[in-house]
Amino acid sequence: MSFNIDFEMKVRVEFSDKPKSKAFFIDGDWKESFYDLVDLEDLASSIANGFVHATPTFQPEHRAFGFFLEGYGLFLRTSYSPETYELTGQYADDCSGIAIKLIDDLEAVYVEETA
Repeated sequence: MSFNIDFEMKVRVEFSDKPKSKAFFIDGDWKESFYDLVDLEDLASSIANGFVHATPTFQPEHRAFGFFLEGYGLFLRTSYSPETYELTGQYADDCSGIAIKLIDDLEAVYVEETA
């Protein structure tokens, strides 16, 4: 006996300045080195996908937990909201900031018995 299980989670990606983020990641030279994204929805999806596969680790130089997403940089957990991580460093300056927030944790939503 075996089972297939579907999981679901919800992640919010917030752009502090949508036009600046679009200009940097979508319309700028950044995509020449990293990912060819077509719009902010595509960008948000790429960041969220990296987030759900990342494992936060302690970043001693920042005295906070965080994770590094290839192509985007270091996201650090905020002190005001432990489920929120903010982009730091040069890319944060270039795009005016991006925050990732875990809305609903991963949970099984459907189980199907297989033959």
